[in-house]
Amino acid sequence: MISDPSVNVTFFNTSFVPRQPPPWIITIPESQRITFIVCYALILVWSVVGNTSIIAIVARNPSLRSTINYLIANMAASDLAASVVVTARVFSIFHNLSMEFEVSGVLGNMFCRLAPYIQDISISVSILSIVAIAVDRFYAVVFPMTRTPRLLDLRVLLPIIWCLSLGTFTVHLVNFKLISPIQGVDVCIQEWPTGVDSIKASTIFYLSIFTVFWLVPLTTIAILYTIIALKMRHQTIPGQQSSDAEQARRKRNKSIAKMAFAIVFFFFLCWFPFHTISILKLVVWKGSIPNGVDPHLLVTFHDTTTMISYVSFVVNPYVCLTFSSKLRKCFRNLFPFSLCFATRISPLGVSSQWTSNGTSTTGQQKMVRFNRTTSQAHRENKSKTDSR
Repeated sequence: MISDPSVNVTFFNTSFVPRQPPPWIITIPESQRITFIVCYALILVWSVVGNTSIIAIVARNPSLRSTINYLIANMAASDLAASVVVTARVFSIFHNLSMEFEVSGVLGNMFCRLAPYIQDISISVSILSIVAIAVDRFYAVVFPMTRTPRLLDLRVLLPIIWCLSLGTFTVHLVNFKLISPIQGVDVCIQEWPTGVDSIKASTIFYLSIFTVFWLVPLTTIAILYTIIALKMRHQTIPGQQSSDAEQARRKRNKSIAKMAFAIVFFFFLCWFPFHTISILKLVVWKGSIPNGVDPHLLVTFHDTTTMISYVSFVVNPYVCLTFSSKLRKCFRNLFPFSLCFATRISPLGVSSQWTSNGTSTTGQQKMVRFNRTTSQAHRENKSKTDSR
């Protein structure tokens, strides 16, 4: 398979093998290598900070344990696992400029299978969670007085999401393996059974997964959010509710819908370039490099789109913090001395509120009290003088 100029394909990880000889050695400019290492390091750091924060916030605050927040935390857990696995492998590749596995034997073979397995499970968990959020918002806005379907019960929904993801990609545990093309070199490849056309099998597998876990969810989400948007424009709430309560409910639903839509938008935006190049490689170019195209340029473009797709492991927590004031407040409690969300504390331990001109309201109150005391003392002294 290593000498085959075909494409090794995982769910969201396709790679050309144009570099020969030997194909596992990577030849790129030093500046490009450093750029990729720095970018992946940033992805890892921001993913760990953001996703662990979301998980901790939901776990520590019972008031935030709603269906949508649990689904967001579910995405955070899967994104965290994927970012750690992906960046660990990428750092090894760009540090050594080789696809060679540093770990061999049983442990190396296990990691060879688990790395793409965990990565693809994470992506599918995120996609299914996004769909579940859209369905939850659909029932909350369109059918507010209807009982939520049993399927949206977290005790049912979360196991379904994980079991479906775990079961779909068990093929990775069979198809991936370590081989030794030469003595002392171990390389992880995807190898289909003997007699199976690897290009055709990879194409069918990828397109099937692409349809089920990307195209269908995107279409479903687009339809649901279109209905939600139309409903929110003409929304009336049955029952005897005050106008203030109705406005508050509409505002809350609108805010949550905006956040959910932003999560969907950035997720699919991150993965769109990757899927575009993957479909071109498998469907249009049939796994080979087209004439007149620089192989190294194509590999660089592919590596760049792959890196952009991994940004999806990072954006969700910060989208949620942007749109949810409750999450931001809890984030301040987790990181009370953070520069971006810090709350100013007065020397006496009294929380100060700062006006638009930079003046503390606590300071203003102290100054007013001081002026009043001074004026009162002046009047008393004056009255004493007059009496004399």
